[in-house]
Amino acid sequence: MTRKRKLLFGCFLPTIAVFIVLALFPLAGFVQGPHRALGDRAIFILSGATRVETFRLNDTGEGDWLGSKEIRQFPLVGQGKTQGKAFAACLSGLVLDPRTYLGPNDSTCLFNPGVAYRAWRGSECAEVIVCFHCGQMLITTKDAGGHPVHTADTDFLWRRAGFLALAKEAFPGDKEIQSFH
Repeated sequence: MTRKRKLLFGCFLPTIAVFIVLALFPLAGFVQGPHRALGDRAIFILSGATRVETFRLNDTGEGDWLGSKEIRQFPLVGQGKTQGKAFAACLSGLVLDPRTYLGPNDSTCLFNPGVAYRAWRGSECAEVIVCFHCGQMLITTKDAGGHPVHTADTDFLWRRAGFLALAKEAFPGDKEIQSFH
């Protein structure tokens, strides 16, 4: 093998291959993104949600909570103002953004969410439960009877700033949420 061929096959082509893989990484996230993770029903609900209930969850394990009220097994410590279509569109945009599904989360944190959203489209809803400590969210689609139809969990570290801005908007008086960066 000539020196040129050794250089071409030994250095240049592997370098090109690495660049191609890195360039296609976002596309791979899209292919495995919201449609595959959430399913058609959640996408239908989120993309046409008209209102969003906002909830503050007990992410510390301490303090008072609202009696027996909870979302999934996470106790409620407060409820924010119900938000309209604009907020619903922002939440939907974040949850359905393919960039939300890029990259693994290597967090060793236990899922301990502090915020939940319930997005409504007609009589169906999608609950989005968010943990800012570990960068994970749990999304549950519920039918008109309130029964879970599908549950997905994913990381949202690539879109953390957007989810944090929504939480700060939903809970303007919450010192803990406002202190997150």
